[in-house]
Amino acid sequence: MLSLLQKIGVENILIVVFIWHQRMPGHFSNEVYKMVLDRGKDLLTTLHLKVLEAEKMIEERIGNAISHISPEILTLPSTIDKSGTAD
Repeated sequence: MLSLLQKIGVENILIVVFIWHQRMPGHFSNEVYKMVLDRGKDLLTTLHLKVLEAEKMIEERIGNAISHISPEILTLPSTIDKSGTAD
């Protein structure tokens, strides 16, 4: 799972896996290990896609909000004299 986290550029994430297993502690089959990895990859991939979708939606909303602002408001005066009025 570390390689997947590195591939998608995730930092500061802690993943804890707890397996309740009826066999002797420390004896996991390859099948159980593979299942844990597969479920972890599915979860990380899904979360990553959701984050990308949310970022895209925020960017679109910001773009729409800025496009509704009149250009006069976005243009700052070049200089302001001592009386507080723009040249």
